[in-house]
Amino acid sequence: MNPADIPNIEAMLQLWMLGMIRPGAAFIAAPVFGATSVPVQLRLVIALAVGVPAVAASGMALPPEGIVSVPGFFFIIGEVVIGLAIGFVLQMGLAAALLAGEVISNAMGLGFASMVDPISGASSSAIGQFLSMMATALFLAADGHLVLIDIVVDSYIALPPGNAFPSWDAIGGVIRFGSLMFAAGLTIAMPVGFVLILVQIIMGVIGRSAPALNLFAVGIPATLLAGIVLLGVATPAMAEAIARVRPRVVALVHAETSTGVLQPVEEIAAAARDCGALVVLDCVTSLGGVAVELDAWGVDAAYSGTQKCLSCPPGLSPVSFSERALERGRARETKVQSWYLDVTLLDGYYRTGDRVYHHTAPVSAILGLAEGLRIVVEEGLEAR
Repeated sequence: MNPADIPNIEAMLQLWMLGMIRPGAAFIAAPVFGATSVPVQLRLVIALAVGVPAVAASGMALPPEGIVSVPGFFFIIGEVVIGLAIGFVLQMGLAAALLAGEVISNAMGLGFASMVDPISGASSSAIGQFLSMMATALFLAADGHLVLIDIVVDSYIALPPGNAFPSWDAIGGVIRFGSLMFAAGLTIAMPVGFVLILVQIIMGVIGRSAPALNLFAVGIPATLLAGIVLLGVATPAMAEAIARVRPRVVALVHAETSTGVLQPVEEIAAAARDCGALVVLDCVTSLGGVAVELDAWGVDAAYSGTQKCLSCPPGLSPVSFSERALERGRARETKVQSWYLDVTLLDGYYRTGDRVYHHTAPVSAILGLAEGLRIVVEEGLEAR
C-alpha cells in the first residue's frame, strides 16, 4: 500500500462512521429495531448498510476542521438529533395502541395485571401489551421497517448532513403529531371504554337498589366478561384504526418456488382496486409455468424474467402495463429520474411511434426469448 493513500482511507472510514450515526440513532429510538432483544452488533451492521450508500448519494464531506473540533461536535450532535427524531416519531405512532390498552385495562379493572414489554423492557398492562403487539405486527406486515429505512435515506436529501438541526416548524410538527397519536389512542379505546363505564354505572344503580348485593362478587366478573366480549367484537375495528392506510400501489409475488406458494392474485387485486390502488405482480418464477391472467385478475403492472420458467438466456424482463397504470404514469407532476425505467418514455416509444432512442435492442436475447415462448406454446402449461 502506498503511504500516501493512508489519509484517504482514514477519511473514508471517518465518513462511514459519520454516516452510521443518523440511522443508528433512528434504530435506537424506533420500534422493533430499538428492542432490547435486538443485538447491538446487528444494529451496527444495518446502520452501516444504510449509512454508507446514503453518504455516497448525499455527497457528505467531513468538516474542514475535522471531527475532533467544535464544528465536528455540532455535526455529530445534528446527526444524532435528526436520527432520534425519526425514531421517536414512529415510536409515538405505536404508542397509540399502548395508550388505548392502558385505558381499557383500567376500565375493566385489570390495571393491576401487568407484564413486561419485550420491546422496551418496561412494565405495562396485559391489554396494552396485546394491542401493542398487534400494532407491531401490522407495522411489520405493512413493511414499516422498510419505510423507516427509506425515510432515513430520504432525510439525507431533506436535511443534508451538517445542516441537520430541525427547524422550529419541524419541531412543532412533531409535537402536533404526538397530540394526534394521543387522540388516536383515546379513539381506539373509546368504544370499549364507554361501554365498560356504562356497565359500572349499571352496577352502581343495582347496588343502590339492592344494598345487600355483593358488588365485588358480581360487578368485577361482569365487567371482565363485558370487556373480553367487547375486545373480541372491537378488535377488527381497532386494527383498522391502527393500520388505516389507503395505499397507492399494492405489490405481490405471484409464486414462490422454494415453498411452492401460489398467491390468490384475483382476490388480492380485487381488494386493492376497491381502495383505488394499482396492482403490481411479480411473475418472475411463474410465467411459463402456470397461468398468468393479468387482465382477468385486474393486474395493472407485471414483470417477469427470462431465466426462470421460460428457460431462456438471462438479461430480459418482460413487462406489462394496463391502461390504468399508464394513465397514472402520464399524470405524473414530477419528471422521472430514471432513464432506463421511464415508463412514460417507453409508452411514447411503443404507443405513438415517436422514434426516440431509448436503448440498443439485445437481438440475440430477443431471439432466445422467442424460441423459449415457442417451446412453451408447443408443450402447453399443463405439461410444464
